Amino acid sequence: DLAMAAEALKGMKKQLGKKKDDNEKKAKEVKEKQAALEKKMKDLAEKMEEAAKKQAASDPQSSGSMSKAGQKTQQASQEMNKAGKQMDQKDNQSAQQNQDQAQKALEEAKKELDKLTQRELTEEQKRRLEQLRERQRELEEKLKKMTEETKAIPEKKSAD
Repeated sequence: DLAMAAEALKGMKKQLGKKKDDNEKKAKEVKEKQAALEKKMKDLAEKMEEAAKKQAASDPQSSGSMSKAGQKTQQASQEMNKAGKQMDQKDNQSAQQNQDQAQKALEEAKKELDKLTQRELTEEQKRRLEQLRERQRELEEKLKKMTEETKAIPEKKSAD
């Protein structure tokens, strides 16, 4: 009986070790996606700021909305950076909170972009705006998926 119990315990330890390895692998994959998404958000924010500067010459009012959208996207990038650091510390709950903040910032950026469509824009301005909107939508969808993946990774136990 003791030998069977020892063998069962050995099997359980092996399963737990495999589960821990799987969780670490999932965490690493999500972390990599996190970093890529953060970079894309930062790049988009820079493009929005650049577009706002170009827009300012011809239409100062619309450049304000574009600039605000860029700032909100930059804020989302910063929240993703914080989330990545928290994931490094295996604090997935805090990472999820920062991902939620990034999501809110992207939604605010979208509202600013929506304000631009209510104005008279040239064909070039419309084209650039649509490119930025599409990129923003893609990032928003990726963020939603990543948040779900982060939620699926078990929290680090304090006994580790």
